[in-house]
Order: sequence, then structure tokens, then C-alpha cells
Amino acid sequence: MKKCRSNNLLQRIFRICPHCGCRNIGFRRRLIDHTIAGGLLGFLILHPLSIIAHNFFSLDLAQAWKALGASLSYEHITMTIYFTLIGSILGIIHGIYIHFIYKLNEEIRRQSITDELTGLYNRRFFINRLDQETARAQRYRHPLSLLMVDIDFFKNFNDKHGHPAGDELLRRLGTLLRDMIRGSDFAARYGGEEFAIVMPETDAEMACEIAQRICVLVSDHPFRHRETQPGGRVTVSIGMAGLPGDAQEMEQLIQSADQALYKAKTKGKNQVCKFNSEWSTGTNVIAFKCV
Repeated sequence: MKKCRSNNLLQRIFRICPHCGCRNIGFRRRLIDHTIAGGLLGFLILHPLSIIAHNFFSLDLAQAWKALGASLSYEHITMTIYFTLIGSILGIIHGIYIHFIYKLNEEIRRQSITDELTGLYNRRFFINRLDQETARAQRYRHPLSLLMVDIDFFKNFNDKHGHPAGDELLRRLGTLLRDMIRGSDFAARYGGEEFAIVMPETDAEMACEIAQRICVLVSDHPFRHRETQPGGRVTVSIGMAGLPGDAQEMEQLIQSADQALYKAKTKGKNQVCKFNSEWSTGTNVIAFKCV
């Protein structure tokens, strides 16, 4: 997350930027802001209030106002500095408290949207984000593509090397997918050995090119134990569907991409298959073999 660049002291203290909505301003900057604010609080409020309260309980209001006017004089400089330091210390304590509360909330949020094994987004975040991207693509008539990625012969890999090795393969593939996609795209673990990649502002032709690149890079990657897999390498099959054309809503888009993935698996694996609405007739299967 980018750090807030607001120059307004009060906005930074309350962690609200009117320009970007960002609430992360960094520990050092937050500490400085709260120290300054605390010092001003002690200088302008705590010190005068202490003088007013002292004389008020002495039942001498006229003397209270007179003392308040004299509170900023040279003779009262020691008390002024004293209360300013108290305010600054309180500001530092509050700044540290706010910082760690913010970090704790950020960590809780991160864990709620992240798949623990792969470090990618989890299925819940994927569904929510895809729903937003689908609505945006339909509203502005922009292209949107969805890739469903599945590891070929993953059960064979698990049976031969055990679930810890299978988990390591999922982690390595998750890292590989995250490094391969563009900044505007996002990848998520959909479930089991299946992953999803959402690509906003991407038409079918470009999505298929990216999918083929992913397919080839995965098959060339030196995964551990890959020599025990059919063909001596770990491969993936990818199904692709997009807007407009392949669906009218989010659920239909996922279903179309999943059908394309099924076609890629049944046609021999290690390939990219684009959804086609004429599959019911058994014709026009659009597939790209990865070599």
C-alpha cells in the first residue's frame, strides 16, 4: 500500500487523506505528527486549563483570567515548557498506540484475504474482486478476461511424493504466477490445485497470449521432483473466458472459464483453451497446445 502524502497535520493525525483515502502514513511521520500535536495540546490547552482550574477552585475568576493572560510571560516559561513536554509525551504514546493498532488491523485484513499456503489472494477475495471488475467492465464496455489454471497430474505428484511435497509445489507455482502476471492483474487460489487470474482491460487475444506464456514458463520451470511427472515436467492446463461475449454476469464468466479448462484437460493437458459458445454442437474448439 502506498503511503499517504497529505501535507495537512490534522488529516495525518486522524489518518485520513482526502486525496487517496490512504490510512498508512508510516511510523516515523506519524510519531512526529503526534509529538507536534501533543506539544501544541500541552501549550495551548493543558497549561491554560491548569491555571484556570487552580484559580477557579480558589473562587477567584478575575484572578484566573489575569493568571491566564500572564501564563505566557517569561516568569511562567518553566510551567509552559513543562506542560508542553507532557503534551508531547502523551502525543508520542498515542502515536505509537495508533501505529500498532493500524498494523494489527492491516495484518488481520491481510490474513482474511490471503491464501495461507500460496500467499496469493483467497477464493473469497477473488469472488468479491471479480464481481467488482465484472460490473466495471460491463458499465464502461471494457474487456475483461479470466484464466482458470489447473496443475496437470497433481494427484499423481501427491501420491508419489506425499502432501508436503504437493504443498511445496503449490507454493512454488503461486510465487511463479504472482511474478509472471502484470501489475493490473491479480491471481488467486481458487481451490485445491486450481488457480484463477483476473486480467482487467485485456481482450481475448492478449489473454490467450499471456496464458500460453504462463503455460510454457511453468513447463520449463525446474520444480522439484518434476522428472517423475508424465513428460518429465510439471505442466498446467488453462481455460480462458472473457467479457464481452462469453458471459453476462460473474457466475457465468467463471463457469465459462471452467468449461474451457475442462476442454483443455480432456484434449491432452498442457494447453490453453478459449471458451466457445458453440461447444454444444461439438465444433469450433479453440485450443492452443503448449510445447
